[in-house]
Amino acid sequence: MKWREAAEMKNCSHYEHACKGKLSYHCVINPWQNATVEVCAPETQINAGYCAEYNRRGGKIQEFYKKSCENCVNEYISTEAYKYQECYRAVYKLRANKTKDMFKSNRILDSNNATQAMQEKDGSEQAFPSIGNYTGGHSFHVILLVCFLFVCLC
Repeated sequence: MKWREAAEMKNCSHYEHACKGKLSYHCVINPWQNATVEVCAPETQINAGYCAEYNRRGGKIQEFYKKSCENCVNEYISTEAYKYQECYRAVYKLRANKTKDMFKSNRILDSNNATQAMQEKDGSEQAFPSIGNYTGGHSFHVILLVCFLFVCLC
């Protein structure tokens, strides 16, 4: 989903902040840089060199604590954070690693299921059940859940 479509769906301009007026759509990193957050919040001025983040505890958009945006050469309004994709790199990298690990572990589960099936075909018994016995048909549901989360968090 594109930024404009997401902003329209969230309909932030429909809501008002008690002190700061109309709210605006933001898609920014969280303080741990492990997820993006879609939130309606007042626009905030972000200083050059910094990424915008959403601080849930403070309930506001603010500068990420570490100067980490080389392309953010000028101050910018927090609603324009999406223009500085380097601010999202850590999140993208983490998601890519999690996806790679998920497929890697799924291959292990599949190979265990195949080993179990071959042993059953041969009539040999296992001393201990394989991981496949515990997961059964659940691995498909886990993959579906992870894919759903991946799409939602983008």
